[in-house]
Formats: sequence, C-alpha cells, structure tokens
Amino acid sequence: MTTPAPKALRSATFALYGQSLLGIAGGVIILVLIGSVHMTEEDGAGQLRFVAVVGLVIGVIQFVGAILLRRGLRWVRVTVLVIEFANVALGLEAIIQLSTAGESFQPTSVISLVLSFLVIQPLLRPEVRSWFAGDLTPQR
Repeated sequence: MTTPAPKALRSATFALYGQSLLGIAGGVIILVLIGSVHMTEEDGAGQLRFVAVVGLVIGVIQFVGAILLRRGLRWVRVTVLVIEFANVALGLEAIIQLSTAGESFQPTSVISLVLSFLVIQPLLRPEVRSWFAGDLTPQR
C-alpha cells in the first residue's frame, strides 16, 4: 500500500492482538491444567484438549492477522472478518445455551463479543474497505 493505513484500523489491530493473546493464553492454561490434574478421557480430557488446541490455533491465526492487517492485504481482512463473525456466533450461542439451561452468567462470552465488535466495526468502515480495495482517493 502506498497510502498509510486508516486510523480506524489501529483499534481493530489492537483488539485483535488482545483477542489473540487471550486465546493463546487460554489454550495454554487449559492444556497445563489437563496435564497437572491427570484427567482421563472419561473426565472429558479429550474434549478439553480439543477446545484448547482449537483456541491456540485460532489465537495464532488472529495474531498473524493482527500483524498482517496493516499491510493492506485483502485476504487478511476477509480472514479476520470470517473468524470474528464466527466468534460472535459462538459467543451468542454460549450465552443462549447458558441462559436456557439456567446456568450462571459467564462474562467470557460477553468479553468475546465486545472484542469481536471492536475488530469488526472498524474493518467494515468505508475508508478501511476502500484502503484494502486499493482505492487511493481520500474518504471524508
């Protein structure tokens, strides 16, 4: 890109770094806990291990996306948006499941939704879309 990145992209990048680090840390913590308490497959260790590995992979993809986002690569914007919309769907599904089951409120779902919104909203702004499309005309 020959023009500098729009200012709106800064907040998306910052939120994406935060999300990625939380996802990576969460995955590592789950894996460490599984190993330290010697969980068996009957205890659900396999399912927890799967969730942890998926969280790690998504966290790494988000981290790479945060690094590459300011380079103006279209595929990075699309990839980040797909992951974030999936994140919103999963967060809403978790909230709905917990509320219908009568379970207590989980703030992690809301935090995930807020961080996803902080990434999605700037990426959908007209000036950011134009910048990724290579349109060099300034937006007002």
